[in-house]
Amino acid sequence: MRAWPSGGSAGATTGVVVADEIIGARAARPGGAATVFGKLIGKALPANVIYEDEECLAFRDLSPQAPTLFLVVPKEPIVRLSEAEDSGESLLGRLMIVGKKRAAHLGLTNGFRTVVDEGPEGGQSVCHVHLHVLGGRQLGWPPG
Repeated sequence: MRAWPSGGSAGATTGVVVADEIIGARAARPGGAATVFGKLIGKALPANVIYEDEECLAFRDLSPQAPTLFLVVPKEPIVRLSEAEDSGESLLGRLMIVGKKRAAHLGLTNGFRTVVDEGPEGGQSVCHVHLHVLGGRQLGWPPG
């Protein structure tokens, strides 16, 4: 279970959504550099970084729900995917390409899943767009 600055926490156990994850998503507020991801990007918090360039940062999740789980975040804070402008198209595409390349680098040759949480009902517990990349085992459907 991980604690988020919003006061909630995120985590799940094999197909069961933890109530704190829902609370965290409902409590999440925009914060730019003050979000946990802003602090990771600014190096105010440590992270297990697996990739970084001028546009994005990729790091391993603190509470992986699959054998391999990492996140890719843009350094430019975009609060929600629904709030992204057309000018962010290249950056959002960059997240997908970095996710794909890191997945290959980590040996996810039999497939992987990408997820972007959107808003409280979508489980977005940090108001900074981020791409989850999961793999290393057979993933079920529906996801949650």
